[in-house]
Amino acid sequence: MKDELMNDQVKGNPAAGAAVKWGHRRARTGIFAAALFAATGVLAQSVYPTKPVRVIVPFAPGGANDLVIRVFGERLQKDLGQPFVVENRPGANGNIAAASVERGAADGYTLLMGNLGLMVHNQLLYPKPGFEPANFVPVSCMVEAVMALKVPATSTFQSTADLVGFARVNPGKLNYASVGVGSAMHLGAELMMNRLGITGVQIPYNGGGPMAAAVMGGNVDFVVDPLTYGDSKVRPLAVLDSKRKAGLPSVPTIEEAGFPAVNANSWIGLFAPKGTPEAAVSLLANRISAALAQGAVRDPLIKAGLQPCQGGQAEFSARIHASEQLWVPLLRQLNLRLD
Repeated sequence: MKDELMNDQVKGNPAAGAAVKWGHRRARTGIFAAALFAATGVLAQSVYPTKPVRVIVPFAPGGANDLVIRVFGERLQKDLGQPFVVENRPGANGNIAAASVERGAADGYTLLMGNLGLMVHNQLLYPKPGFEPANFVPVSCMVEAVMALKVPATSTFQSTADLVGFARVNPGKLNYASVGVGSAMHLGAELMMNRLGITGVQIPYNGGGPMAAAVMGGNVDFVVDPLTYGDSKVRPLAVLDSKRKAGLPSVPTIEEAGFPAVNANSWIGLFAPKGTPEAAVSLLANRISAALAQGAVRDPLIKAGLQPCQGGQAEFSARIHASEQLWVPLLRQLNLRLD
């Protein structure tokens, strides 16, 4: 009855009709504005990151993984406006930390620093590593450690051919340094020897410092470890990569030295638990790629003997797949096991 009366009043009064229409229009506009404000508020609250981001480093402070995330963390904090808090959780060659991140919330606020050893090697070295790499999303490769064949500066081996020639005439007489079974130095040497058809005896040391001292002191025949610049007590014979490096242009690749190609490079990158919002993963990947172009990020990494990675998420996934194709057959052949 009330509606009928209003309609009658409108019919007899054009001005009243206009007022009613305007009122309806204002009501609709108000509803739309309220909905838009609510949606905008939700979007504003969901912009990533809105709180500090924890990055779990599965090794003790002071190593390459620790250096890399601290360099990148400063840049990411400036770009995204939130702290990137580094937490070192060493143990079981990184497995403990990876397992804890795997079980955590996939919300972009807990990330993992991973490397070749953790995400590829450990799956074959340990009977029960405690986590599955498939439960992580590769965010971005940050750096690669270019490996090189090195001998003490006092060594009689002046070239790769000298070392290989000796090893073939004297099988099992060469020895090489590492920081333990399953380390990058150990597996890099095994890969190289496998490709060159030679053998050698591993001498493991308790840490990089003692190992370096043994090499510089001439206590071992060779080492396969990251290429660094300006060390007069060590002579690099060959780069275990597809091309020479700018810092040491006179050092040939092992293929240029006349032997089969060997790529023993390691890599370090950022991972997120599977299920992390794609927007957060993409944002992090893009910002890391942008950071790699900046001297404040690149320079300390190169100084430490690390090479900034190239490419984004797709390239990182392809790199991991290539690493699996390379290392899985060799590790199965070596039949190494760690407890």
